[in-house]
Amino acid sequence: MKKKSVYYLILILALFVFNPDRIQAQPYSIYDIQYTANGDGASDYADVVLDCTGGVVIHKYDGFNKKLTLYNPAYSDGWGGLVVKDFTENFDLFSNVTLGDWVSFSDILVEEYRGNTQLVFDDTTGGFSVDSSGNSLPAPLLVSPDDIAAPLYQDAPTAGWFVSDHVAERYEAMYLLVEDVTVTGMDLGKAGDNYVLENDLGFDCWAADYMNIDAGGPYHSYISLGAELLSVSGIIEQYTNTSSGWDYYQMLTLTSADMVPEPGSMILLLTGSAIFFRKKQRL
Repeated sequence: MKKKSVYYLILILALFVFNPDRIQAQPYSIYDIQYTANGDGASDYADVVLDCTGGVVIHKYDGFNKKLTLYNPAYSDGWGGLVVKDFTENFDLFSNVTLGDWVSFSDILVEEYRGNTQLVFDDTTGGFSVDSSGNSLPAPLLVSPDDIAAPLYQDAPTAGWFVSDHVAERYEAMYLLVEDVTVTGMDLGKAGDNYVLENDLGFDCWAADYMNIDAGGPYHSYISLGAELLSVSGIIEQYTNTSSGWDYYQMLTLTSADMVPEPGSMILLLTGSAIFFRKKQRL
């Protein structure tokens, strides 16, 4: 009897340890979930249900896909950001969550979707809690555009725009800043709303304003071909759909405060707007 009992105990432990989809007993940090050495940037915990120690809410997006962006200040130089999607029946899970809250989760699914590592909160998720409030929001992390490099066009094996590598994965869902850039391209990307930010060294990255509450359209009023900006800040998002010809990272601006035009460039923008307004009045 003793031998059989030991045997069954070993069998149960083995099934528990080696089941990749088991609920993890030890909570995992954002870094644990985001960090990866995989060439495509996919999390080692994709499709696993686990507990997450969470982070500070630095952004709430109330668009079609409601989501929170979390930040763990212990990993300020990379692998410190993570998105949580709300797929509950009424999509109101985070209605009482505010910026600066530290939230954590239990029994939540890790998912890879269109290249982004994210937590999926639905009606089967164990739960979440607000552990503290009033936490400091991070200043954007200064990087060079080539740290989040724009994709390159290629003809084969699939025609489209693809990054040469996924070194920018460490910055996914993090709040970054690039300085002294010029808008050198527009109308790019899956939704045709990406623009190119290029510095004096010729390094460039892609940005978009779809989460910018002050944009009022596909582009913020500060954005036009040739516009010069002292700095641009935003949250990094990946979009991958290789069969359709896309694999790129984009910097998503959030408000007008994320965009600081060069004074001379701002004068040109205001002059152009005034000329347009006068012409419209004559019509």
